[in-house]
Amino acid sequence: MRQKGEECTDVHSRKAVQSYITDIPSGDVETLTEYQAQALEDVIEVHSKYCPMKFELRVYPHDHDGDNHMVYATPVLVSQDSFVSDVIDLLCNSYSLEYDPRLYGLFLHDDQQLPSGMSMWDYLDDSFPGYQDTLVLHMIHKPIIVSLETEADSIATISVDFSQPSVVVKEILCRRYGCRYHNQYGLKYEGNSLMLNLQKSLHNQGVLEEERILLVVMDDSDILPAFPMKDLLTRKDSAFASMECEAGSTESFALVEDDCNIWDEGPDSEHNIRFKKTNELVVVGATFNKLVERITSVTDHDIEFVKAFLLTYQSYATPDKLLRKLVERYNVVRPSGTSLEEFSQMRQTIQARVINALRLWVEYGVEFKYNVTLQDNILHFISSVLVLDHPRFCRPLRTNILSIRGLIQKRNVRRFRDPMPPAKLPANPGSVLSVFDFDPEEIARQLTLIDFSLFAKIKPAELLNQAWQKPKYRARAQNILQLVDRMNNLTLWVASTILFQKDIKQRAKRIQGFIQICNHLHLMNNFCTLMALLNGLAHHSINRLTKTFGKLDRVLHKRLNELQEMARPDDNFKLLREHLKKASNSCIPYLQLYMSDLAFLDNCSPNFHKDNLINFSKFRLIYHQIRDLILRQDKSYNFEEVPALQESLLKFAFLDDDTLYEVSLQREPRDDKKVIP
Repeated sequence: MRQKGEECTDVHSRKAVQSYITDIPSGDVETLTEYQAQALEDVIEVHSKYCPMKFELRVYPHDHDGDNHMVYATPVLVSQDSFVSDVIDLLCNSYSLEYDPRLYGLFLHDDQQLPSGMSMWDYLDDSFPGYQDTLVLHMIHKPIIVSLETEADSIATISVDFSQPSVVVKEILCRRYGCRYHNQYGLKYEGNSLMLNLQKSLHNQGVLEEERILLVVMDDSDILPAFPMKDLLTRKDSAFASMECEAGSTESFALVEDDCNIWDEGPDSEHNIRFKKTNELVVVGATFNKLVERITSVTDHDIEFVKAFLLTYQSYATPDKLLRKLVERYNVVRPSGTSLEEFSQMRQTIQARVINALRLWVEYGVEFKYNVTLQDNILHFISSVLVLDHPRFCRPLRTNILSIRGLIQKRNVRRFRDPMPPAKLPANPGSVLSVFDFDPEEIARQLTLIDFSLFAKIKPAELLNQAWQKPKYRARAQNILQLVDRMNNLTLWVASTILFQKDIKQRAKRIQGFIQICNHLHLMNNFCTLMALLNGLAHHSINRLTKTFGKLDRVLHKRLNELQEMARPDDNFKLLREHLKKASNSCIPYLQLYMSDLAFLDNCSPNFHKDNLINFSKFRLIYHQIRDLILRQDKSYNFEEVPALQESLLKFAFLDDDTLYEVSLQREPRDDKKVIP
């Protein structure tokens, strides 16, 4: 049995540590209380000294078959006294790695190496970039000279892992030099003028550091099987080939047909892209290839065009098709007659555009949340391609995907200029019996917090193709439907709350309370909840209560008329739109305005022109509508939550339309001769 304070030196053995934690402490322990206190002290000591960490091992055995051999280590308990070099030794010994531990390093996912003398506790500091992610163990890259066999001026020096299959090096060079068909190329070692076996590592074939390797063209018969990233997209056994779009995401709409590789599309012509006659920079229609080419253009890069495309592409294509095209575009093909210097600049620009498009897509695309296969394939692209070509772009892209999976917490806290106003609570909280025991402004605040949380969940894809009103595809618009249902229920709640009062003065009091709440909602720019409550006050079961309305305070009655005038649907809600346009701070817009506008745009023109080009003019207009709505989600409200009040505003009783009218007739019969007290 370990004595108190004795360290658990076998940090890799989980059993040993668990045994240590549950051991009965030594010493004179006479009571259960003393035992529990002593045991708790030991547990705290262990928890403070050791932290579980997960490592990804990228190691390649001497005689591998060409596949990347990766191992995900089980969580390893790392001591606060450990340095990076200690962890490397531990992993190398635990997994019996075949090379000297000094040849390995610990890396972040952007291939940034941790210094061997760095304390692991420094890495665990939450201010350190990437601290929540796994660390990668692989061999430290060494420099090697590369070039094309046919071009003397193509010499360059790159750093590679000498233990990985040579095919990985070949893929790097094919992308670097813009080779169209990767399988037509092989590697030759200048040291002995022999062709390298693509399935074996540089180390195992005697290639030395800073020696020269040539990328050479070969006959297909001489090439060993190799599967570059673009080929993975078409192989039946690849992860990319198995990608499927989320059920119901686009199947209801006409999709672009399978087409040629993006590099075979050819130059701009009337057959694949059309521009506005008065502005040659505005795309009117295009093939899917040309749209992807446009969002990754070297010369005509327009971030608004990129966002418009990414926000609306699911109206005519699937997520897997977009990913295939982005990967095709990333594998830049060198145009004939282009110098290596010109091509290098072109390649790096296009690849940077592709990476930026991926970043925006992952950040804003609702399709990633439930499409694990799509997430996996982008993570595969990051770890097998991007980390070798552009490592500094890897971590932010990877972090976005891991945050979608809930594996990493992203810091996304809005800072407010003004302090949070104190909640307006009843003087005697113990005497609270109903919602209306609270101040009307506080009720408006809590309604706003609840409804903004629902509004903020709406994703751009939910607003496409009128999915909210097509029964077969309503699953795509769950957040919209949830907010709409909430507003409908609030309307019925207002009418029910008024009619629950048998006394005419109490009914008038409830109406006045709702008018005050509506006034505060208007001041808060919460047009969504405001319209729901105004609809409740204008409900046919309430609007007929002339005797009750006659009891209202004149000032409040006038304010109700002003709000109802603003909410009139005349001229397509002209006045309401003007108020919405002026709202520059936090705002919950009236969702029905956007839904009707989007439905009109969707119905007024087809997705495709007669020549089968995608009607991008239509989708640009749709994008502007969606963008305006989504931008308002970024400005939340700075109100204190009152849980007890929120609970009442989330769970309330209400009657249906028919019952409401029956109760209304009881409260004020048609002949107006008798009002039931």
